[in-house]
Amino acid sequence: MKNTFWKKKIAGFTLAEVALATTIAMIGTSSALYVQQESLRSDIGRSQGEQLARFANALDIYMREYYTAISNNQPINYKVGTGTVANRLAPTFTDLQGLALVDAASTPVSMFGVDYVFTVSRAPAGCVAGTCVLTSTVHIPTPILEPVTGGVDGVVIGEAMLAGQGLIGTNDPAAPATIRGFRNAWNMPNPIAGNPEGILMAQVSYGATIDAYLRRDGSTPMLGQLDMNGNPVTGATTIDATGAVTAASLNAGTATITGNLTAQNGAFQNLTLTSASISGDLSVGGTITAQNMSAIGPTGAVRAANVVVEGVSTSGQSCATNGQMRRTNTGEILACQSGTFKPLASEGDSGTPWTKDFVGTCRSGGSRFNPLQVCINSDGSVPTLIQRGNSPAFTHGRVIPPGATVVQTVIATSNGDGGTNTFCSAGPIVNINGYADWYHSCETVSNGY
Repeated sequence: MKNTFWKKKIAGFTLAEVALATTIAMIGTSSALYVQQESLRSDIGRSQGEQLARFANALDIYMREYYTAISNNQPINYKVGTGTVANRLAPTFTDLQGLALVDAASTPVSMFGVDYVFTVSRAPAGCVAGTCVLTSTVHIPTPILEPVTGGVDGVVIGEAMLAGQGLIGTNDPAAPATIRGFRNAWNMPNPIAGNPEGILMAQVSYGATIDAYLRRDGSTPMLGQLDMNGNPVTGATTIDATGAVTAASLNAGTATITGNLTAQNGAFQNLTLTSASISGDLSVGGTITAQNMSAIGPTGAVRAANVVVEGVSTSGQSCATNGQMRRTNTGEILACQSGTFKPLASEGDSGTPWTKDFVGTCRSGGSRFNPLQVCINSDGSVPTLIQRGNSPAFTHGRVIPPGATVVQTVIATSNGDGGTNTFCSAGPIVNINGYADWYHSCETVSNGY
């Protein structure tokens, strides 16, 4: 009886308590599951944010390395394997792999089962390298929703944005058409049709107007002075300066200078100068091309193993600068003397210029009282003296220049006929560097000399 009572009592109580305990247990289990689920979604959000940030950094490198090609619609070839980016404004995951911008562990599929989408835009419209600002985005083309309620998953999105280092943004119910970066640092239009909420996107921008560094492809012009702080500039094939190039020592293979060149020391393989002032030494291993070259002062000198005169004139042609040198079309050197081009070593009587080589010809000299004529045989052998008049022997002659070889000496005589007379001697016939010349001498004396 007693046992039966207690059994009934326990049984009745157990039925009520079991129902209550089951409800409590279910509530406890759901709460635990929710906590576990929220923790898992937090992990998913962090991982997803880190992956979006990695892709954003890859796009940043893509814009920097290929800025000119993207701006000017030029081909971009793969670094790994063979291939070319088909659409420079919409690179694919495969393109980023081919350009070695994503690691092998990366995957094109997001943690929500859809592929990432990459885009690049240029602004302003019609811009070219040096003026373009590029903006790249990577987004997940599906809303991030909570699995139980179907609403926007704030846990995943919040963790993703925190992990995205300011690169990741989303949209909210107040403005679903705009994706906003962390703390409204940037904004982009919602890329999904219908402007659904809960979109995750990472964004990076790059352009010549906002870059603080000198671009490797040269598309960004310097806005100020470049200070190398004593470090050398090496590997340059050409240096083009519209202003001054100042250097203690200058080494160049080829240099073309249209302005002034002032240098303490300069070494060139080829140098083209319009105007130059060099206070020290100039050593040129190649060719100097200049419109004018001057050795200033009475002691200034231009020394060379070979001097080639290119200017062509004719003997007797007028000239403006005494000492100026020209040549005939056959190569004979002329010098400007008293406003006229004359052969460099010409000699003659009565102001008549004579050419240096008169083999096979005759030369006249003397005065009207004592005319002389000397002829050299065409074979250059024995000279012939044609004498007019008689006079005592007269042997005064000019000094024969060093290196000249006397071929033969000819003596002329003449008689005076009253008053003063000019007596001339034919003098020696000499050979100067392969040319024959007559070194005559004249002297005016009184009658009866």
